[in-house]
Amino acid sequence: MTVDITIDRTLNLKPVALVELLEIWRSQRGTDVMPQWSVFDPLDIPAATLPHLYLIDGLETKPPRLRWRLLGTHTTELLGRDNTGQFFDELYPPEDARDMAAPGFLIHAEQ
Repeated sequence: MTVDITIDRTLNLKPVALVELLEIWRSQRGTDVMPQWSVFDPLDIPAATLPHLYLIDGLETKPPRLRWRLLGTHTTELLGRDNTGQFFDELYPPEDARDMAAPGFLIHAEQ
């Protein structure tokens, strides 16, 4: 599988909703790379952003597994289905699921 993604590591975001989302993310994560589930509240996300939001759980199993925790309505409409709660290895070819779960595939903008 080939994924062509350009990542703006400076996070010099232009859309207001993304700037707001980044501010919420930073305030909820504190000094951690990601917010803890106990403090993360999707209801804090700007309403205009929620349909575009998706969250992925990374399970530290052997081998590692990824699961769609939340898929916004915009994404589910594009896909024509809602994969919320499903594991990547149940949805995608084995080599693709393995590659996506490999260390470094999901890149954190700030570490």
